Amino acid sequence: MKKYINCLMLMLFLTCMSESLAQNYLRIEHPLVKGATTNSVYIKAINITPYETKIDFIACFTGYYIYLSSPGQYDSMYIKCNGITYNLKKIIGISQYDEVTMCEPGKVLEFSAVFSPFLKGEKVEEFDIIEGSDGSWNFRGVSTDKRLASDLSLVYERAYWRGERNWDDYPYK
Repeated sequence: MKKYINCLMLMLFLTCMSESLAQNYLRIEHPLVKGATTNSVYIKAINITPYETKIDFIACFTGYYIYLSSPGQYDSMYIKCNGITYNLKKIIGISQYDEVTMCEPGKVLEFSAVFSPFLKGEKVEEFDIIEGSDGSWNFRGVSTDKRLASDLSLVYERAYWRGERNWDDYPYK
């Protein structure tokens, strides 16, 4: 009986701990973006943790060589939220400044940018993602409200109708 009670207490403790940890992590898929300077790069998801803020992107081009400036460069991408700048820490799935990644016609390229974490306790309702001083991928008013998230199928449909996607790749048939 004592082992049974200890086991129940342990399960209750682990459940409470996992719920409190889960509250520190936020994932918003297909967030609402009030304005963007590109119609070829979209935000797929936002992942906010106590350790980093990761933005997952989708690029739908007709055949371009693309890259992001390396972390620490004067023109690297950053997040601006409540007057505070959060710097780029690393790039995943796309080349940095000294190299290029080919985004083939009709294909989708997925990549991520990882930024410094938001300040503990800061209320983040929306933020801006800015690609340096002269970058072409700027996103204004990126919402963290899950209720305002959009349907990614619209992104694929727009790319398909612009002739930038193959219907065979379309995941929402």
